[in-house]
Amino acid sequence: VVGLWDGVTFVGCMVHICSHDSFKETWGGLGKLFTDPVESLKTIWDESTKPIRDRWNNGDYVGAVFYTVPAIVGTVFGGKGINKLGKLGKLDGGGKKLPDGKKLAGDAKSAADDAEKAAAKADPKAAKTAADKAEQAAKDAEQKAKDEPTPENQQAAKDARADADRAKKALKDAEVRNVMNDSPLGKEANDIINKYNVKIEYRNGGGTVYDPSRNTMIIDESMTPDKASQAPYIIHEVNHAKWKNEGKSANIATQSRTDYVNNMLKEEAEGTGKQIESSKQLRTKGHNTPQQPLESNYDAAYNQAIQSGKSPQEAQQAGRQAVQDAFNKGQVTTSNTHQPYPDYYGKSWDKYHGQNP
Repeated sequence: VVGLWDGVTFVGCMVHICSHDSFKETWGGLGKLFTDPVESLKTIWDESTKPIRDRWNNGDYVGAVFYTVPAIVGTVFGGKGINKLGKLGKLDGGGKKLPDGKKLAGDAKSAADDAEKAAAKADPKAAKTAADKAEQAAKDAEQKAKDEPTPENQQAAKDARADADRAKKALKDAEVRNVMNDSPLGKEANDIINKYNVKIEYRNGGGTVYDPSRNTMIIDESMTPDKASQAPYIIHEVNHAKWKNEGKSANIATQSRTDYVNNMLKEEAEGTGKQIESSKQLRTKGHNTPQQPLESNYDAAYNQAIQSGKSPQEAQQAGRQAVQDAFNKGQVTTSNTHQPYPDYYGKSWDKYHGQNP
């Protein structure tokens, strides 16, 4: 009798005598029934038969029998099973049950890794596909943490978001490196990035520099807001990475002030020469690459050499020497401190050696 009464009470809730919240839960459950019928029917069956199985297993055979019909009927028309669809097995926008947070975080990490591999190949299409996957995994992980806010799910959501951001950054790398590939000097720079695992970071302000302590190029997007303008600067900074990784850079600890400054000016001039030449190469491929620092000096020396009967190779050397001369004379300033380069490197040497001339 008790089992029968429980069943009747259960059916009563289907007309929402229990509470208004039951209506909202049941209505949401019906939506899940249509969007994911297989998973929904499985949930309904499990929920509707659970009290029957419990009663039977506890020896209440009569209660189980009396409870069977009203329980299942009540479930189908608005009871626990359908309501359960709105509470358990949270679904994503596509009607699929979300995996656990750890799995979603793993998906985001895998996609971010793929995006970085695509960036190394200068493949923005593959990077975009991977970045989109990482972003979706992060959104799902965040939804999972919202629906089921366990410490594990919350940490997984943070990890997934970090990897989605990493994938977005890799997409940015892939796009600019794809532009670089339109220049022979850019292709050479891409090979160097891969060979020495040089990292790229982006910021607004602070200038574009290479940090040898982290083997990282830092690109100031306020100076170079688009890929065509960023590419030549990256090619310049890659030259610093090449010198550092191949042991050619000046040694501030062991060299004299004069030798250190001269060696750094030579490195800067070579990078700027490549920056100018790569800009010209990119323009021939249709990229709107802006005028580079000291490009007018380079052009004047180059054209004069050609007019005097020099070969293109000799004219190129004349252009690069003009750039070197401009650095030596302090005619160009750094992008971060805006000091003439001889002063910048001289003061760096003084600071390292504890001198204050």
